[in-house]
Amino acid sequence: MKKVHLIYNNKAGFTFIELLIVMAILVVMFAVGYPTISNIRENIAIKNNGYEVVNVLRLAQNRSVVSQDNINWGVHFNTDNYILYGGDWSSPPLSYQYTYNLNNGITVTSGAGSQVLFNRLTGETSSATIILTSPKSKEKIISIDPIGKISIN
Repeated sequence: MKKVHLIYNNKAGFTFIELLIVMAILVVMFAVGYPTISNIRENIAIKNNGYEVVNVLRLAQNRSVVSQDNINWGVHFNTDNYILYGGDWSSPPLSYQYTYNLNNGITVTSGAGSQVLFNRLTGETSSATIILTSPKSKEKIISIDPIGKISIN
């Protein structure tokens, strides 16, 4: 009887071509997904900065309503930050100033250089609109009406 030897060609691992194909697929997936991830990050940044501004405005309003330290409270807006202050903006005591910076390239494009000052006990103020803009021109509009209602959209 004749012996038959079966030869198995058992190769372990991947070929160079297979690795190149997998890398090409990953590069294409990254190239397609990066703009989407970038837009999501920018949307989150502008939204978070907008809500932080609204929270500081409400803090100033609440401090005015409860007449904390027997002074009015307000928020002054600069291009890249905003300042919670008590008293008169032209000469607030340093102990009544709290500066908040805008992050991720967000800027105040409308309302920079202005103040929103809330009246003691009522929380009323003059109408104001603050517009925050991201580096890719996405906007959050913060509106304050005379009775003190603060809204964002």
